[in-house]
Amino acid sequence: MENNKKIIITVLSVLVVAMAVGYALLAQELTINGTASIDSTWRVEITNITQHEINGGVTEKSKSYTATSANFDIGFTQPGDFVIYDIEVTNSGTLDAVISNINVVTDNNPAIIYTTSGLKRGDKLLKNGDKKYLTLKIEYDSNVTSQPQNNDNDITIQLDYQQDLGQVFNPVAYSVGDVISFSGSNWRVIKDSEATENYVTLMKETVLTYDEMGPNYAGASTSGQRYDAMGYYWSDNCHYEGKFGNQTYTNNSSRDCEGHADYEGSKVKEMLENVYMPTLGESNLKKVDGYKIRLIKYEELINTFRYAYYSNYNVHTDTTLSGYRATSNTPTWVYQNFGGNYFMTMTPYTSYPYNNGTCIWVATSGGEMVNGATSTNTFAVRPVINLLKSAIE
Repeated sequence: MENNKKIIITVLSVLVVAMAVGYALLAQELTINGTASIDSTWRVEITNITQHEINGGVTEKSKSYTATSANFDIGFTQPGDFVIYDIEVTNSGTLDAVISNINVVTDNNPAIIYTTSGLKRGDKLLKNGDKKYLTLKIEYDSNVTSQPQNNDNDITIQLDYQQDLGQVFNPVAYSVGDVISFSGSNWRVIKDSEATENYVTLMKETVLTYDEMGPNYAGASTSGQRYDAMGYYWSDNCHYEGKFGNQTYTNNSSRDCEGHADYEGSKVKEMLENVYMPTLGESNLKKVDGYKIRLIKYEELINTFRYAYYSNYNVHTDTTLSGYRATSNTPTWVYQNFGGNYFMTMTPYTSYPYNNGTCIWVATSGGEMVNGATSTNTFAVRPVINLLKSAIE
């Protein structure tokens, strides 16, 4: 019996030793030698700002930049002054990048126009040193004829970057009041536009200039702010030989003129579509409700821009406009023309006792809505366009 116990102990000892050796071998086989590391770097940033061109009495009060933003504080002396900057953006990392958004933040000064070109949303910056340039033009509007109330001229450009993974950027959503720079001018969004929509509806911040209206612009002068003598555009028989231009009336009383009671038959529509729209690029515009370009509708002014009835200044829900004026909540860009004159709406007022209804709703520079104004008075033109987002993004 004693011998059997010794044999069992010996066998067990051998098994234990064998298992230990086997585990050691197994453990040795599972040993992983070496290390793992990530060697890529992400470095996309603004690397320089250079002054490209300067005109007039421009003062550069300050200029600065970070990796993602550039700030400018500019002083101007007179209308027409401008300065142009080139903002350099560099991808010195080892990952391809794409510009996911470019946002311009301003002091909301309608006398200052900014335009951007070059680098745009969706542009790629390749790894290892690719450089691209965003060009910014800041200008004191040459059409200003009176001192603006707002003298602040601070502008910040904000850039967002993402790794380029081949993603497609959907159109941006816009809200009423957003500023869009297009065709050398600032425009304001007058209707909310969802990201799923491919266009946005805009109103030009300032009235059309003489050059924009064309050489046959009725009632135009050769200096200062230009306004439209509406008798030439809303009626047929009040001007000599039915031509555009600075003509004289064929009779002494504008009340004897025969005119149109609708926008469709007006000379304004003809001028906007045949003279002005081609300068914007018709392929940049989308026809909505029959129009690529038009005047603003008076309903849009009331429903969108918080006008109140002047007798009590409470928000008025009536659809008529007589006696309306802007409330303190109405932004100045809705009615500001710099020269103090009215700008007209798309829909004429058709209940006036003469001119066969060729009287129009207008918005004054003080924000009041006026009806029954005769078409022979002087009013300004501010176009509304349906701009394809592809033209600005």
